[in-house]
Amino acid sequence: MRRLALSLLAGALALAGLVGCAADRLPGIDADLTDDWPAMAAAAVPVPESERCYSVEYVPTWTGDFADATIPCGYAHWTETLYVGTFTGSVAAHATPPPVGSSDLAAAYSTCATEVDKALGAPWQTGYLSLNLTLPDDIAWRGGARWYRCEILALSHDLDENVVRVTGTAVTAMHGPRLAARTCRLVRVAPGQSRGGSIGSSDAIGCDKPHNAEFAGLFRVPGTGEYPDPDTRNDMERLACFHTAGQFIGVPAGYTRYLGIYWSDITPEQWALGIRTGICNIIGFDGNHGFDTVRFTGSVKGIGSRKPTGYTF
Repeated sequence: MRRLALSLLAGALALAGLVGCAADRLPGIDADLTDDWPAMAAAAVPVPESERCYSVEYVPTWTGDFADATIPCGYAHWTETLYVGTFTGSVAAHATPPPVGSSDLAAAYSTCATEVDKALGAPWQTGYLSLNLTLPDDIAWRGGARWYRCEILALSHDLDENVVRVTGTAVTAMHGPRLAARTCRLVRVAPGQSRGGSIGSSDAIGCDKPHNAEFAGLFRVPGTGEYPDPDTRNDMERLACFHTAGQFIGVPAGYTRYLGIYWSDITPEQWALGIRTGICNIIGFDGNHGFDTVRFTGSVKGIGSRKPTGYTF
């Protein structure tokens, strides 16, 4: 083999001289220099894995590999991938990834919601959680990447609900003691406003402690067209939340003098993704529709029109 290597280095003419005469071949040399080289593997772009946590903050577009950013979920992390899907059809045929906020992401987001809800054992919005999509960047997309990551982000348990780092998985946090689940809250009026003004602060609190609000469930509004104007959307959300609250306490929400409702708005970005659900809360009211000083203990689930336990104002 040493002679063969030297002949290859000597150039094409020397090579031709070596293989031209069968009598001069060494044992095991078949004169075909192309059949013994293994085919090179096709180039492949990195594909993320599910049930992985990331040490970096959430980004809607991912660049590069994944291994360096993944860590065990028992360590403090920013995001958790609960499912990895694949774009198909017309979206996959695009020359570039769908832009953030595009309605082209609605089908992928719906798949994410289904799979994540299944893993959590409850709709993701019933917890202090945010469900987001991460897509490959333009370079990876041109290289054939068609994956999308379904990312769960943990939220602070206050009014702002900012993204926070956590340890442990969202699945664990929504099972057992359900530490990430929405339950009761202590709501305070904004500074300088009356007792029934807008909400200024809000903190999660155990339902066994004095509080004045409780998560009643998710409301759902209809709609497949453009994002509604503010008045229309407000009416839709209010009526839907009244329905959810009524189911929660056992009578139509307007049939009790002690309780009212407040809810989260569906944003234009959520609407584009196909989200038609929002968070509906019960809130305690005094006789003049004030809530700031109202307190009661225990859950108001199924309470009907009765006064909540320990109700004061």
